[in-house]
Amino acid sequence: MQSFSFSFTDEGFQIDGIHDADKAFKIPKSLSKKLVDFSYHLTDLDISISSLNYILNNQNIDNLVKESLWRSAIIHFTKCFTHQVTKKEKINLSREKLDETHLFRDLDPLALQSFNEFKLLRNKHFVHDETGHLNSIPAVVINNGDKEYRVEKVICIGMLAETLDQPSFNNLYNLVQSTRSFVIKEFDDECNRLKLIFENYSDDDFNNMEILTVTFLSKDEMKKSRK
Repeated sequence: MQSFSFSFTDEGFQIDGIHDADKAFKIPKSLSKKLVDFSYHLTDLDISISSLNYILNNQNIDNLVKESLWRSAIIHFTKCFTHQVTKKEKINLSREKLDETHLFRDLDPLALQSFNEFKLLRNKHFVHDETGHLNSIPAVVINNGDKEYRVEKVICIGMLAETLDQPSFNNLYNLVQSTRSFVIKEFDDECNRLKLIFENYSDDDFNNMEILTVTFLSKDEMKKSRK
């Protein structure tokens, strides 16, 4: 798999690293859906593995920073295995999710069990406070009565359950790496499949396609659902 950056020159939009490029056309959604979905997955998996690598290589980081990176790794990883569907319209707004049963069946027998534990942790604890992993106990502290007032403080004792340990880290790291390797292969296969299709296109076929452009979303546009 190759990664390419792009830049803007006086002549317009340019894809860096493809020296023989002449023109670039946007592939229509009818052909590109699968490729785009894998690209989305790779972005999330890259965030996940980068978060884990930072934890691995920086053992003395602040505990809250470490917790944030740990949560980020789990959330972005499990996101690849979930759908986003509007409750009212029942319309799938998201990428095609990965199938954990298919993906992990050839790994260690405990791989799927480990995945389900991370998914449950994400759903019930990180995203929604449905379990006791995060707890807050309110309390009132009174003094010994030698003052003109009795109540010293109203406080909350916050407790956050530890979910990051070495076995859990190793399990997640292996799952993310395996998933990322799978997605990269699928992405490359899809690129090759599309390349064969477009080799048979005529000049007229290409001229009827939309020229590749890149636009950056405004804040208002980011609030809208992807079409």
